[in-house]
Amino acid sequence: MGRPALTQQDIDAWRAKARQVAIKLFAQQDEVSLRQLASAMGCSHATPYRYFESKEELFMAVRAQCFIRFAQVLNDRLQPIEDPIARIHAVASAYHDHAHAHRAEFRLMFQLGQTDPERYPWAHQTGINTWKIVVGTAKGAVSAGVLEGNPTDIAHMLWASVHGVVTLSLSQRLRMGRQSQDLIAPLVDAICKAHEAKP
Repeated sequence: MGRPALTQQDIDAWRAKARQVAIKLFAQQDEVSLRQLASAMGCSHATPYRYFESKEELFMAVRAQCFIRFAQVLNDRLQPIEDPIARIHAVASAYHDHAHAHRAEFRLMFQLGQTDPERYPWAHQTGINTWKIVVGTAKGAVSAGVLEGNPTDIAHMLWASVHGVVTLSLSQRLRMGRQSQDLIAPLVDAICKAHEAKP
């Protein structure tokens, strides 16, 4: 008798479980093979190949899930806030807090190998969607007339600056009398001050 056909629900459930297991493995190493995934999940070595074509696709599926969760965290932090500058602060602090609470996911999103976007456009899009949230906060402040300048430039400065502080912190390179949480608010204040709308 042949193997029963998998429903889409079966496939989605197994892949979701596999992503969570893989994140734990990536927390310990830079690469995860489908054989290692199978071992960690207690299934046959052939089983993961029913759900992922390669370890690269597994990696991209995990990375995409990390970005989806990251975007949700940013949106949740922004949801109750209306003031444009407070929203920029919220995005920056949410970025900082999430990176420290989920270090393995941060590495997967930003520090490990970056695959050609054209090979896995669906995964690349999740990163773009996250970036759009940051740009949206900058656009909101410019539209409200509290900041002036190009929103994309402001968003890049914000993203790059917060990312730099977080990266230094996670690599334990902030050792000169300041911690990352002490720097985020002043950093955002400085960026906003530099783009403050003139009366």
